[in-house]
Amino acid sequence: MRTVHSILVAAFLFSANGAADPLGAIAGTGPFFRAADEGGATADACYPRISFAIKLAETLGQIKQVSGFEIRGNLMELYANLNSGTWTLVLVLPPGLACEIGNGSGFKLEPQPQKV
Repeated sequence: MRTVHSILVAAFLFSANGAADPLGAIAGTGPFFRAADEGGATADACYPRISFAIKLAETLGQIKQVSGFEIRGNLMELYANLNSGTWTLVLVLPPGLACEIGNGSGFKLEPQPQKV
């Protein structure tokens, strides 16, 4: 069974490329909301969660792979396209805003060791 922690840690390691928000250029309208740095969001693009998920699926073929709550109680979601390897890490804030905090390429699910 995959653990959310290990996959989220892997996503942070992949995010070193500093890629820009994938939805800004696609949506053409820019962010609906500018996120403050509190809560861990470093990107300045936040969108309604449903809109964000639909755009990731329609434009990049990314679907939610894992989710979990971080220490402050905010929801973290990792979307990825298993064919292309692109991924987007999202912080969901309490009012239902999804803020991209990282994206990149090279995503793959690692095989889990067999339990003895």
